[in-house]
Amino acid sequence: MARSAPGSGATQLLQSRATLEGRVLYLDAPHADRPLLDGDHWSARSAELPPDGSWDHCVVYLPKGKRRRDLYLAWAAARAPHLYVVGEKRAGIKGVAKALGAVGRARNVGHGNHCQLVTCTFDAVGAPVDLDDWCSSFEVAAAGSTRRFVSLPGVFSEGHLDHASQMMLTAWTASDAGTDWAGKRVLDVGCGAGVFGVTLAGLGARVTCVDVDALALEATRRNAESAGLRAEVQFSDVYSGVRGETYDHIVTNPPFHQGVGTEYETTRRIVAEAKDHLRPGGSLWVVANRFLPWREAMEAALGPVDVLQESNRFVVWRATRT
Repeated sequence: MARSAPGSGATQLLQSRATLEGRVLYLDAPHADRPLLDGDHWSARSAELPPDGSWDHCVVYLPKGKRRRDLYLAWAAARAPHLYVVGEKRAGIKGVAKALGAVGRARNVGHGNHCQLVTCTFDAVGAPVDLDDWCSSFEVAAAGSTRRFVSLPGVFSEGHLDHASQMMLTAWTASDAGTDWAGKRVLDVGCGAGVFGVTLAGLGARVTCVDVDALALEATRRNAESAGLRAEVQFSDVYSGVRGETYDHIVTNPPFHQGVGTEYETTRRIVAEAKDHLRPGGSLWVVANRFLPWREAMEAALGPVDVLQESNRFVVWRATRT
């Protein structure tokens, strides 16, 4: 393992307390830390699921949420007989040893930099993970039809339709919205499980769904396929994967939380760069917490803004490119 420069607190703890000999697979190591870590890497911030194969060790960087954590642990156990899990104490690392103790010999091996390191050894490599076993389902009623959607661990609004997204779906077909989606090119930014994109494909739109999370993209593919609808699904950090493309509409329920903190930069980029990806007269649809300053930003970046739906918590705004 390379030790040429300090990395995150989790990586520093891993380097000081773990003995990694042989082939190593890292799950979700920080991008900036990967040059410090000799081995193979997979990140959820990608277009693909973890690679198949076998390794001597698997190192899991603790993700947000118990369901995604447990999926990562299952992936790791199916690829290596020995694993390490490292993460911040405030993110829930303390519960990992107990979770692993049910399936192997787990123990805490160190702490520091506000992080903790847990190791676990299995008698045999576990069975391959079937993602069907990790799907949670919910129904969405919109545009005169009801569809069943599935979601995967850690994908936004897992297992149910959130109130903000329901408001957006209602706004699309409201009589005063005046939007005909048939044949229109639509970009769903931060698609999650693909509720927006699949629903719009059902209204006849030509849809591209983008996200930075491999499990979100996988859920969207499954939902489009099960609905018998066509939607292009691809990895894109906001507009990075669709450079040069223009659309009639961009729709988004942008992220507000990242890890254990809040996140605003993604929405700023969605709004500020939308003009480069909208045809003249095209529109950006955003649903978000009403206290956030996105209406003003949309007016400055694009033009007039309509309020199409609102509650005491959320607002659906539509800005038209002038």
